[in-house]
Amino acid sequence: MNSTNCGVFELLEDRYYDVDDIEGLIENCFTHKYTRKQDTQIFEDVLAFDIETSSFEYGADDETPYFFDADLYALMQNTILKYSDAIRSDIPDFDKKRLKYLHLITLSKDKGIPIDSYYKEMSDIYPSYFPADIYHPSDQLQKIFEVIDMIKPVKDDDADKCAIMYVWQLAINGRVIIGRTWDEFIYVLTKIAEAHHLHTKRKMIIYVHNLAYEFQFMRCFFNWSKVFAVAPRKPIYAICDLGFEFRCSYILSNYSLQKVGENLQRYKINKLTGNLDYQLIRTPETILSEDEINYCINDVLVVSAYIKEEIENEGSITKIPLTCTGYCRNYCRNQCLSAKGKKARDEQFYKYHKMIKKLKLTVPEYYQLHRAFMGGFTHCSARFSGITVENVDSFDFTSSYPAVLLSEQYPMSKAEEVKITSVSELMHNIDLYCCVFDVEFTDLEPTMINENYIPKSKCYNIEGCVENNGRVVSCSRCGLTITDVDFNIIRRCYKWSSMTIGTFRRYKRGYLPKEIIMSILTLYKDKTMLKGVKGKETEYLKSKGLLNSVY
Repeated sequence: MNSTNCGVFELLEDRYYDVDDIEGLIENCFTHKYTRKQDTQIFEDVLAFDIETSSFEYGADDETPYFFDADLYALMQNTILKYSDAIRSDIPDFDKKRLKYLHLITLSKDKGIPIDSYYKEMSDIYPSYFPADIYHPSDQLQKIFEVIDMIKPVKDDDADKCAIMYVWQLAINGRVIIGRTWDEFIYVLTKIAEAHHLHTKRKMIIYVHNLAYEFQFMRCFFNWSKVFAVAPRKPIYAICDLGFEFRCSYILSNYSLQKVGENLQRYKINKLTGNLDYQLIRTPETILSEDEINYCINDVLVVSAYIKEEIENEGSITKIPLTCTGYCRNYCRNQCLSAKGKKARDEQFYKYHKMIKKLKLTVPEYYQLHRAFMGGFTHCSARFSGITVENVDSFDFTSSYPAVLLSEQYPMSKAEEVKITSVSELMHNIDLYCCVFDVEFTDLEPTMINENYIPKSKCYNIEGCVENNGRVVSCSRCGLTITDVDFNIIRRCYKWSSMTIGTFRRYKRGYLPKEIIMSILTLYKDKTMLKGVKGKETEYLKSKGLLNSVY
């Protein structure tokens, strides 16, 4: 094989290499440059990895595999489609079908994607599922219903869910190797590791878009020296003893692969759509067409281009954080610790070190705060679930997170544990402090019919519970960990016969440090001023991402 531009990053879309070409690629396509980070040498080469898989199920009484198109199913999930009265009247039993398919798509009269626009988009990606010769929105919606019935998972507890990898692709500085088996992939990595004398302290980083998926296939083929995961089966990175660190580019970008391609500024390449029919079951023996191979090539080249741009933005692969919020942490840390002149920087560092030390959590305190943590309230009212409500209005807050970060007060002291002996004592603390505490309610009943605030998943020692789709309507007894904000909501939504307060911690209230406030204001100004400005697309995307991550 011939490779030009030794060690230079170059996106080659029109060709790929076989496993047998690895020695030539090692000789011609690596930079052989590394950066030292602490006691580890990390090579500056851009490597990206991806696999394509076929999914199917074996029924308990059937030797024929049932195919479940997991990728299409995931793509359609949580879709909101907008329908008209004409479409509703065209389709028999419209309301029944609307409820039947609610687990996957939502049909709305007031919001969402127009059905014909959505169908056209899906037809471009999956032409075998969504034929292009269906034009009327009513017929298109009927076809969408048929597709959902085709791809829905088998409801068989005895069925064995199976998936196989039938092709993998590894991009090395823009050149793509394609292989069909795990043995071939291990062979390629072993050759690279031997040529560069890799080990856990001298390594290369391989980016994988959605590492959580690929890791379940590859975890048994390597010896792992370290795996860091944010949740079960959701690793951010994994280091194998060959000297490769697999990192998740999805968690880094927080965007789908298609969106990553659309956001590229200097290395223009897009994810291909519609070239791979996921309805077909493939194996490593299946012959792939040119379109299918190009689809595979572009997937890793999009990741490669994204990582290359990040290296150029940050100055080194070692400066790329693990997650998208890492950029924000680095930015805010620099703003908080930077000052002009050595004396000023020393004073600033001392000031912040003293404050952070004061805010340090104890282990029991961390566990209590973890118990109290809840996400946003997104729950359907039981009174209106499954029916169409006319003349509904809503409102939204522009830049709500930044506004709250600037205007509200937060815990700004070391926790003080106090004993609560009366309701007046409780209310005094809640009025003056940020609080977190364990509480047990007896004979809890709702005072409003529209919604229920307390999530059952956050309760412990719960008895006699009446549940509303995961929320507690009433119960004879329940314990949970809440904040002062939660309590002020709960006392408006429920009543109870008695309440017992357990461990109660309070914190002095205060605004966020001036440097963080100024960071938020700067990012907000950059986002608003750079939006739509030609030539400033990179700066706009960066400021928008940083602002959204401050919380």
